[in-house]
Amino acid sequence: MPAFNYAAALQAADPEIIDIMAAPFLAALPQYLQDIETAASEQRHSDLRRHAHTLKGLAGNFGAEPIVSLSHTIEELGKQEQSAEAQPLLTTLKNELREFITVLSASA
Repeated sequence: MPAFNYAAALQAADPEIIDIMAAPFLAALPQYLQDIETAASEQRHSDLRRHAHTLKGLAGNFGAEPIVSLSHTIEELGKQEQSAEAQPLLTTLKNELREFITVLSASA
């Protein structure tokens, strides 16, 4: 499966949204990720659902589809009270976020 082209996604996104949201998103991202990881490890299903939903919405503003998809899956696991099942997805989510951060930082 080829890697997602985050640069192309950002070019297709609304430039005003990127200008307004990139810096705050990058600044808050470590906390969002920590909140998701903590909720998953402590099996706080409602918190996991809420935090993943937030990340999904924010990533959607940038056209970051792999992050949106992973966040949606994690959100659904929280809804189904299967937070422990989210652990394997967190590694993939972190890898996607790392790639996205590199591209977003270069364009912000």
